[in-house]
Amino acid sequence: MPVSFVPGAKLDAYYLGFENQRARYAAGVGEERRHTIGSRFFGANGGWDWDWEALGQFGTFAEQNILAWGVSTDTGYTFDPAGWKVRFGLKADIGSGDQNLHGTILGTLNPLFPKLAYFNQAALLGPSNVMNLQPTLSFTPMEKLQLTLGYGFLWRATTADAVYTGAGVPVAGTAGQPGRFTGRQFSIDLAWQLDRHIEIGLGYVHFDPASVLKMAGGRDVDFTYLSAAYKF
Repeated sequence: MPVSFVPGAKLDAYYLGFENQRARYAAGVGEERRHTIGSRFFGANGGWDWDWEALGQFGTFAEQNILAWGVSTDTGYTFDPAGWKVRFGLKADIGSGDQNLHGTILGTLNPLFPKLAYFNQAALLGPSNVMNLQPTLSFTPMEKLQLTLGYGFLWRATTADAVYTGAGVPVAGTAGQPGRFTGRQFSIDLAWQLDRHIEIGLGYVHFDPASVLKMAGGRDVDFTYLSAAYKF
């Protein structure tokens, strides 16, 4: 729906019901019945653009009740120096984690069906039990060519819970370990829209893990990709 008091803004509201017979969290494995209520406030006006979302979750997991939440924001400003479109952006996210793996409440956010490349194309980490801050800089030197640089910092929302992968799997050996800081991610992406059907993608991601992941066997990751998409 449109938002009349903010020019260029729109608002989504939604409910999602989800069942999983064998869900897996750091707290264990069990049947999950989760309800999500959320809203998304997005739009663009006067060079500014924004995409903000907040949600709350409740339900049951095994013998526990669910009480989780998440906030995701992407805010940017675009200007046009010397014929280039330049966008300064800032992404900030927080997804709740479990405060007590042996308690009666499961606090881990289930992002349900996120874009797999949530933070970048490497898709190493996901939005469960996470805090993320990622400044970005995008250039559009040509109408159909865009270059984007990003540098992300990741922390756990709570050290009692695990670090979660992009597929939502808890990383063994991380739950209960000290240190909120999870790692740094640098990314560079090039998108070229050849025509209305074909898009070429090229990029690189470097991930520098913090001690909590290194103690669990983690190491530096260098990821590159080349992609081509054809849209009918």
